[in-house]
Amino acid sequence: MRNRLLIPVLIAVFAASPVLADEIYRWVDSTGQVHYSDVPRDGAEQVELNPAQTFSAPAIPRATSTQTTAEDATGSYTELSIDSPSQEETIWNTGGVITVQVSAEPGLREGHSISIYYDGTELKKGPQSTVVRLSEVFRGEHKITADIKDAAGKVLTRAEPVTFFYRQTANGPAAN
Repeated sequence: MRNRLLIPVLIAVFAASPVLADEIYRWVDSTGQVHYSDVPRDGAEQVELNPAQTFSAPAIPRATSTQTTAEDATGSYTELSIDSPSQEETIWNTGGVITVQVSAEPGLREGHSISIYYDGTELKKGPQSTVVRLSEVFRGEHKITADIKDAAGKVLTRAEPVTFFYRQTANGPAAN
């Protein structure tokens, strides 16, 4: 029984390994044992093996180029928005700390940067600056806006301004 399993395994190994031999020979010894070898001997017959089954993996699609075309460089963003805080949101008792988050569609292109403005003052600019944490936000009405600029500093697109209200109990930061 063991020999019957060994034979197919040997054939598979030899078939899958063409570097082992160009030709395979089979013979049966005096006890009835079947043998395989890459060396011919008296009474051996050459075995015809089918070519090894091969597999070629499909090509992996390459990511699109990060290089911008002249059309892309002009600022063909479909959206630049301020996601947080939302329009006319009232924020209560955060100890004067507020997180501002913006998003762009499509994503920020190479060489472009996002600038975020709080009450008209530029807070943060840089290629990946989509989240800014404000501290010492005082009670009252505030405006946030953002824009995307090219490498030369030219504004390509601007987000609609968001007005929000900050309310703090008496023990928080006081109004100016």
